[in-house]
Amino acid sequence: MRIRAPDKTTVSVSSDCDRALLALSVFAPFGLATVERHSNLSLMDVATGRAIEFPARHVKDIASLFCAFALIRETKTEELAGSKPPPLPDAIFDPPARDPSLVPDWIASNPDFKPTLVEDDGRIVLSFAPLRMNAKSKYLVDGRCDEGFPDYWGYEVTADGRPFGWVVLMAPGTVLVTGAGNNKYSKHRNVTSAMFRLSSHLGVMELSE
Repeated sequence: MRIRAPDKTTVSVSSDCDRALLALSVFAPFGLATVERHSNLSLMDVATGRAIEFPARHVKDIASLFCAFALIRETKTEELAGSKPPPLPDAIFDPPARDPSLVPDWIASNPDFKPTLVEDDGRIVLSFAPLRMNAKSKYLVDGRCDEGFPDYWGYEVTADGRPFGWVVLMAPGTVLVTGAGNNKYSKHRNVTSAMFRLSSHLGVMELSE
């Protein structure tokens, strides 16, 4: 089952997930974000009463960890009770995410700058990232800045799973699209128009192939 929001964000869920639409009707009845990043959410096992609280901005990370390590999949409880799993080496875990306090407030407080954005029914995906700019050109991106302080924050773009340039949040009202094939960089007033430009670049590239 595919659910699409007014901003074209598309999510696929299992057809038997009967609570998906209920969750949306409670927390996003119009398909738009209603929960603040710093709001507290809770996760509770109704049968045992076990529960935790966490900031809303961590909900995706909590969900990923819960699905990977907490859910029992086709394994009998009796078998698990009789043996203690070996400790997991630290090396299997990804390093912690960058400190969100490093993100400028004009970006963090803008609801348009979501961690992940999609265009063209999910063909184009924008993933929020710290960026390192080219030393010789302020309009070219060398790549992600995984160490030290980034030059800018923005989005790493993929199209059909392949690298497709960058979106740079240069200043309030100035959004740069660069590195999309052989296309010249372009400046936009908001991320929505930048996404439209990426979509048009992809369409032109397909016609030329």
